[in-house]
Amino acid sequence: MAFELFTRKYMHVNLREIRPFVRVYQATRLSMNKPCAEYLGSAEYVELLFDKDKKMAAIRPSDKGQFSNRLHKTRNGRGNQAYVSARAFVRELGIGDRRIEAILADGIVQFSYDSGNE
Repeated sequence: MAFELFTRKYMHVNLREIRPFVRVYQATRLSMNKPCAEYLGSAEYVELLFDKDKKMAAIRPSDKGQFSNRLHKTRNGRGNQAYVSARAFVRELGIGDRRIEAILADGIVQFSYDSGNE
């Protein structure tokens, strides 16, 4: 069998059609794509919430306070993104590195951290 050359084909992606997701990155941060970052608006700080019974977590905009975390906004070639440092939160809930589809509702970014193995 002869080898073939792989050529990358770029497609224009309509960012409005991208589904929101949160990515747990290196067990230290929660990274959000453009739809999630835009949904949080101009928030500079967020609170991390969880429901152990439903195995759901959420990110809610907040003012600077004792339990708030700085929301870092980044800009890359694909659009705006945001992340929050969340090492203790991720470890406490046992969330492994992965991409999780998010739900944008009630002013918060919600996502399930259930691995589906239980």
